[in-house]
Amino acid sequence: MIDMSFKTINGTGIGTFNFNIVDPKNQSTGDQYWFEEKKPGSYIERIQFQTALSFDCDPSTELCGWPLGVYKISAQICNGVCGSHHPHTSIYDSAASSFNMTKKA
Repeated sequence: MIDMSFKTINGTGIGTFNFNIVDPKNQSTGDQYWFEEKKPGSYIERIQFQTALSFDCDPSTELCGWPLGVYKISAQICNGVCGSHHPHTSIYDSAASSFNMTKKA
């Protein structure tokens, strides 16, 4: 589960949350989620993702699972589509963090 919180003073337009996770083997995965325009205020967004399978694993040919170790995560909140070059598209904010996977379930 990834928890993101943000505060907007003037509100937002329709936009996206973008996140990327880099595993201890330097492989990455990520996704993008749309959100409706927000009024001024504080918000918490929770994104659930599956850690049971490896990023690029074929369970029919190998034992899959995320490797133990430190994962780097980065996130952006954008007006419009993160990374787009369309007019009025911009990055509202970005952040980075990490987490440590210490035990397989």
